[in-house]
Amino acid sequence: MNTKPKLSIITINYGGSSEVKKLWQSIKSYAAPIEYEFIVVDNASPHNDAKALKEIFVDTDVHLILLEKNLGFGGGYSEGLKFAQGEYVAIINPDIQLTKTSLSPLIKALETETRASLVAPKLINPDGTIQQNARHFPTPWVMFGRRLATRFNWSYDSEEKWYQSESPQAVDWVQGSFMCLKKDTFTNLLNGFDTRFFLFLEDTDLCRRIWKHNLRVLLIPSAVAVHSEHRLSGGNLWEAWRKKPFWIHLSSALKYFWKYKSEKIPEVK
Repeated sequence: MNTKPKLSIITINYGGSSEVKKLWQSIKSYAAPIEYEFIVVDNASPHNDAKALKEIFVDTDVHLILLEKNLGFGGGYSEGLKFAQGEYVAIINPDIQLTKTSLSPLIKALETETRASLVAPKLINPDGTIQQNARHFPTPWVMFGRRLATRFNWSYDSEEKWYQSESPQAVDWVQGSFMCLKKDTFTNLLNGFDTRFFLFLEDTDLCRRIWKHNLRVLLIPSAVAVHSEHRLSGGNLWEAWRKKPFWIHLSSALKYFWKYKSEKIPEVK
């Protein structure tokens, strides 16, 4: 690639090379006409999965980074960000499939929407139903309540309205499964992800810092991507506590609430 790309697409892999391959196929099908580069970070995958990645990307211009240690979500993406050349950066998990409307509306929103710094598409399940990838900032009680019983999810009316609108929506935070940012803001103003969060809440923290700088996080309903969601710490409290991701999630929650213990939730508008 002779000129710098407009967009750097970064994904991280941990034992999911088959999903990375599907993501790559969807990028090749739907990223054009945006000039892009694709950066894949292997987070010290088990079972020699890095070898499978090498085979997938042989004779391509994909930038493959093989880490010797699992650095977690933010740490892994931070390694990929070091090599990003684009004006914009798309953080996309391997279990995402792009559509023809995934990327262009996001870039347009970053270019035209007032104070837009981070944008995300509307995510849908493979069956076409909507996923809730945007939420209000958590409180300890709400987070506990969502764990206590999945059928009593404490969903706010305003969250539901975000998905019913056709216009860009200012939201508190969006899942890190798919987000697009201005690289300069991400690296220089925000200094990337807070890598003290190994997994979970790093996306919430990033969005909160964006709002603290009087910038905006937007859900762009006209941008759509398919997410085959794998809830690592999913389930209610009685189901989740037996799983290792639950305890990682709890650790991140404690770090998050301690970090912001003396701060008011920023105004979202």
